[in-house]
Formats: sequence, structure tokens, C-alpha cells
Amino acid sequence: MRRIFSRRLLPTLPAVGLVLIVTVSVLPGSAVARVYKWVDDQGTVHYSDSIPPSESHQRREREVKSDNGQTVDVIHPPPTEQELDAQRRRKAHREEVRRREQAKRREDQNLLKTFQSVDEMESARDDRLQAIDSRIELIRERIGKLQARLHNREQEAARIERTGNGDPKPVYGEIRDLRDRIDQNRASIRKQTAEEQRIREKFAKDIARFRDLTAEGGSGMGGDR
Repeated sequence: MRRIFSRRLLPTLPAVGLVLIVTVSVLPGSAVARVYKWVDDQGTVHYSDSIPPSESHQRREREVKSDNGQTVDVIHPPPTEQELDAQRRRKAHREEVRRREQAKRREDQNLLKTFQSVDEMESARDDRLQAIDSRIELIRERIGKLQARLHNREQEAARIERTGNGDPKPVYGEIRDLRDRIDQNRASIRKQTAEEQRIREKFAKDIARFRDLTAEGGSGMGGDR
């Protein structure tokens, strides 16, 4: 049998009587008898061996009392949608921090496995920069040849216009094609130059991290390119 008692409804009972009510309100013979305690919106304190249906949907905190009146558990109200969103954001932030830490540890391990010294890292950096410099030089040579052909075609177009001897349209088409190819090669140089800068920055960061990990001073370091 469920029994509900309210302090407001029993104002004249002494404190010992309240303890008695809590004790007898539980199921007899139960080894883990418990009583629920909550305060309603009017400030009335309730005790019951179960939560009535009219109370179960209310968002409020409830205490669970043992048969000797001790608080053995606290039932918190379910979180609101805003609280759930905040919990999800905190969880996502923790996962992102953990992911970054794991990625950093992997990067450190790979760095130490790949290189044995700062000198070795600088040598690898210089080799990559030299390879890009070689590609840029080849592109510049190609641009020089294209510009020479362009100059020749522009002179041919001017001759045709001046003398009226021949059809200038094919020549104009060659001129447009040569200019496009020159622009494409110049864009390729810009791309290679940006890659050089990326490599410099990446190795500068890696070298600084390597020194932190190994406490290496590096006496025989080469100059920055």
C-alpha cells in the first residue's frame, strides 16, 4: 500500500512523529525499504514509498531515504533540451581535444622515427627545396622559348596586317595559344614558390619540435634558406 505524508498537512506532529511516519510508511519485512522525499511547487515536503503518477512527470529533485531516515540516493530531474545541447557540446569539445592530442602524439612519434638529428632534417629540407628550384628553372626556360615563339608570331601578324599578304586569323590563334601557355607556366611557378614556402615553414616547425623532444642544441646547423 502506498502512503504519502506531507509536513504541511501534519504541522502539529513532533519531529519524532515524523521519523515514525517515515519508518512505518515502508513495506514491512523489506530489507531495503526506502522512502522518497520531495518538495512541491508550494514548498510542501512529501514522503512516500513510491512516486505517485501526478508527481512522476514533474521536473524536480527527489531524495531516497532508507528505513532509518538516511539519504541513500538523489534522483535528479531529467535535463532540459538546452542542458542536453550543452552536454553534447562539452562532449564534442572533449573528443576534439583528445583527437588533437592523439594526432600530436602520432606526429611526434613519426618525427622521431624519420629523423635522427637536426642536421638530417635540414639536409632533407634543402634537398626538397633544391628539387623545386630545379623545376622552377625548367619552367622559366620553357617560358623563354614560348616568349620567343610569341614574339615571332606577333611579328608575322604585324607583317600580314602591313602587307595584306596572307590570312592573319591562324596567326592570331597561335598568339592566343602561346599567351595562354605562358600564363599557365607562370602560374606553375607561383605554385612551386608557394610550395617552397610551405616546406620552409613545415621544417622550421618540425625542427623546433624535434629539439623540444630530444633537447638537442644542434651545433652544426646549416643556415636558413
